[in-house]
Amino acid sequence: MKPAAATGFGARCGPATQPLQRLTELLASLSNDDDPIVASGRRERIAAQLQRSSFGISEALGDTTGLTGKSLVLVVDQFEELFRYAAAGSARANPTAADVRARDEATQFVQLLLEASRAPLLTINVMLTMRSDFIGDCARFSRPSRGGMRGAVSRPFADARPARRSHPVAR
Repeated sequence: MKPAAATGFGARCGPATQPLQRLTELLASLSNDDDPIVASGRRERIAAQLQRSSFGISEALGDTTGLTGKSLVLVVDQFEELFRYAAAGSARANPTAADVRARDEATQFVQLLLEASRAPLLTINVMLTMRSDFIGDCARFSRPSRGGMRGAVSRPFADARPARRSHPVAR
């Protein structure tokens, strides 16, 4: 993790396999613990926070010293890997317990990201990178009543539209 700016931090993770474990390691790395026992305890506490609540990212960052008054940009690279992870056993007639756990973990990972982006006490910006042919797969994690992923995907596109010009642009 490298400081992104004087008032913020940037962190990057990919959800290819075991997304909650990867997120736990990433959040634990934001703290500079010299003592390995303290660092191990922090990782265990963060893992429990992520498992216990959809507010786990906010809770974990709230306990991290040095982040007060700073914003965080959390970049989830190759987000489409989460769909592959969650769907690994879906094609089977009888999914195994591991298949069900993978699907549930993927859903939990998305919930954590959505709630982190809405955190009232911390500024957490979540940026997803993924191949455009997977955008439709985001509907699998959307809650129609709350907007969920639909807003997270469509809002940046709407904001990126060029402003209307009252005169043609010369070429």
